[in-house]
Amino acid sequence: MSFEVYDGFLLSKKWSKEFFDIVFSGGVIKHFNDEELLKFLKEMAYAGKYVVVTVPYSKSEIYRLSKELRIQTNTWSYGFERDFETLKGIFKRAGLIMLHEEVIGVGAEAGYARWINPNLVSLKLAENLTKFFRNESVGSWLIAIGTANEHLANIFKSLQPRQKIAFVEGTPRIYERLVSPVSIVVPILNGEKYINRLLKNISHQIFKDFEFVIVDDGSTDGTLDEVNKYKELLANCEVKIIRNETNLGTFRARQIGAENSEGKFVVFHDADDLIHPKTMERLLNDIENFGNRKPLLAVPCALMNNGSFIGQIWSVNFFKNDIERFTEEIVALSGRTSIINTLLDRQEIVNTGNNILKLLSYVGIEKLSVAEDSLLGDIITLEGNLLFVPVFYTYRGYERDNPDSFSKKLERRIMDIPVWIGLLVNFLTYKKKLFDEKYLLGIERLMKENALKFYGEVNGKKLIERYEFYKREFRKVLTKHTE
Repeated sequence: MSFEVYDGFLLSKKWSKEFFDIVFSGGVIKHFNDEELLKFLKEMAYAGKYVVVTVPYSKSEIYRLSKELRIQTNTWSYGFERDFETLKGIFKRAGLIMLHEEVIGVGAEAGYARWINPNLVSLKLAENLTKFFRNESVGSWLIAIGTANEHLANIFKSLQPRQKIAFVEGTPRIYERLVSPVSIVVPILNGEKYINRLLKNISHQIFKDFEFVIVDDGSTDGTLDEVNKYKELLANCEVKIIRNETNLGTFRARQIGAENSEGKFVVFHDADDLIHPKTMERLLNDIENFGNRKPLLAVPCALMNNGSFIGQIWSVNFFKNDIERFTEEIVALSGRTSIINTLLDRQEIVNTGNNILKLLSYVGIEKLSVAEDSLLGDIITLEGNLLFVPVFYTYRGYERDNPDSFSKKLERRIMDIPVWIGLLVNFLTYKKKLFDEKYLLGIERLMKENALKFYGEVNGKKLIERYEFYKREFRKVLTKHTE
């Protein structure tokens, strides 16, 4: 794949007709008058087989009010900017056939509210996320796809749900997507109050070729009764129920679920979370775009309180490389490698998870319930050489303040976080040699400062002592078992 950046008004002077498979313009044409706009679109249509354009969506009330307010208060800095409710008319005038038009920008629309009242941003974002998870159209940007070539238009329009267009030496070809079966694995402990919402939410997935595997990790409430009561909500897929007689911890429960799954991919999901109806469909579409190097498509968290969005998003950061990502994790004592609500190769999960469980057993760890997702995500990206890729087309509805979710009690965090970081550091220094000892000393110093800052002197020292212990113990184990 290659890219070119060039003056959109001069494309025909440099390239031949339909030289590019796709010509894209983001946000530029909003500044053009009719004559300029038509010329620009015609140039795009000449140089590209397909044209993709994005513009602000003027039917967004927040965008419109924000713009009007800033013009009235002389704070508008974008000059002339035209409004678009649709691009159909202007596409037609430019000789383009409209193939697809969609409203996007869940978070971007809420951002415009800061110009009206900064306190409105979180309220608008919460409203947008609620609509988004109901699969309603919401946002402040309009994206449109078109072509001037009738043959290419017919190819696009003929696409069936499991078909895509691929360009082979410049020629578009329709191919059948090899859609792989997926297993959704949900570990749960005393979560009877979430079962109804959980199964309803899963039932709304657009992609239907999945099995649902729930692992009851030693619940003492009515969790299993609720599952059996509402499992008919998933009548169109296979439902597997696994019961652990005792609580084995989230890590082991997920591993048991993966081992008892049939899908090529596993999606780990938490009982108190929400998954967007198009999450699996979009992830499966995306994962095909990465060729030989497998990606870890990291999904950001949209925070909830008692099932309602609160208007905050924990975004997934872009990192220059793995060294930067792992450094930030260690220093912040917080994971950056999300494995929830995304596609994971089942066999890699089973193999990597079992290897981690062996290492944990060698140092006397039987249960891990905090940072267990970060540990698995970090090791699987290191061992599998996965490409870490943040995505922005879906979200994980994350119940932040629920004491039974990932925000575990302080004691559990002090117990488990040092295990995760102690093992990760050994992989980075001893096994993979991404960090040298001098570099490690520097980030350890920052990590220990943060441990005291975040957890207080007593608990911070306890966390640091446990980290030093597990760093030594894991080094002994890795040395012994790799010689």
